[in-house]
Amino acid sequence: MYLTCSNLQPPMDAPHTTYRYLLFRGERNHSSIMNRKTFLLIGLTALGLSMATPLSQARADEIRKSGNFGLGLGVSTFAAPLSAKYFMADSHALQFNAGFFQDDLDFEGQGVGLGLDYLFEMPAITSGGGVELGWAAGLGPAFGTAHGHSALAAVGVLGLEFNIKAISVDFVLEYRPQLLLTPDVDLDLVEFGGHARYYF
Repeated sequence: MYLTCSNLQPPMDAPHTTYRYLLFRGERNHSSIMNRKTFLLIGLTALGLSMATPLSQARADEIRKSGNFGLGLGVSTFAAPLSAKYFMADSHALQFNAGFFQDDLDFEGQGVGLGLDYLFEMPAITSGGGVELGWAAGLGPAFGTAHGHSALAAVGVLGLEFNIKAISVDFVLEYRPQLLLTPDVDLDLVEFGGHARYYF
């Protein structure tokens, strides 16, 4: 992740390049805390959606089907907390994330993040009892801006999907290695994300 706490101020005598590095690299322990908060948020949201959706209104069909659209919460490379997914075909989907710059999960409204992933939906690993375990792979761009600075990255995606057909909800855990392109070039192989969405 590439943003420290929102109250970070550069020392008066610090070079501009040093502040830019601190702004977008952050500290590893801060990133670890943000990851824990992120997955807790996703888990609670998914549980709430599962309990609140009446079974009488459930679609009880395939989630990974052409034309299906899912909307919920999620965290991608730079963006949280909004997540959407649209299936262009049974085996191809677009995943969109928007909201605050990822490290601004205190929701103080500082920074904007956007992400778009093109996903190849692979054959299900297993299916039974109304639950399907699937997976997807893909790639896409991610953009974030905060405090007058911007970051752009190319992102790979490898996701494990828990599709609960009876209530049209998916829970997704993702491995998201990324190549930062601006403000500096940097390869980060240890990045993760997640999503919880209801399909209409």
